[in-house]
Amino acid sequence: IYLDNAEIDYLAKELLSIQYQLSGIISGNVFVNSKGKKTISGEIQITNGLIDNNEVLIAVSDFFGIPSLKRINFSNLKVNFQKLWDKYNAEIRLFAKDIEVFLSSGFLVDKVIDGYLSVKLSTSLMDESPRFKRLFKYIGYKEPTVSFPFKLKGYADRPRIEWLQNEFKEKLQDFLSEANKRLLQEELNKVVEDLVNN
Repeated sequence: IYLDNAEIDYLAKELLSIQYQLSGIISGNVFVNSKGKKTISGEIQITNGLIDNNEVLIAVSDFFGIPSLKRINFSNLKVNFQKLWDKYNAEIRLFAKDIEVFLSSGFLVDKVIDGYLSVKLSTSLMDESPRFKRLFKYIGYKEPTVSFPFKLKGYADRPRIEWLQNEFKEKLQDFLSEANKRLLQEELNKVVEDLVNN
């Protein structure tokens, strides 16, 4: 199936079993093999769209405390996927103002999900998060963007994300060590501990 600048409407929902709201202009190729092993695979791109009420983005939004991440107007969404019986593998890249997301995941039997998620946000967007805004001020973070790697697990309709080790998390951990030597507010220490242990 060749897709050329079509309105997405219900097409992607039917092919990819997407349960959330997704709009935009879709193009790409979808291959359906109904002989032997029933497989659906493809590469699609959606431009100038909206993604809303996606469970993974809801988990990300809750982690950061940034409600606007639950509803994103994006410029480009690229999806490579393969569906074989009840198993579904996908690589997804989303580009939007102040946001970049990369997701590599597999959906197994009973909708168990296992994958990797990378989220890159602008520090101006991070200002919408009261706790991160405060942390950036304390540690003197001046970069225009910050990246967060996550382990993705749980179920497709109830995903959980676990913050993996990276340079920014290490900086917070170092700061926590120094903060324990100084007279900083107890509340700040608790916020940092909660974040680095997630």
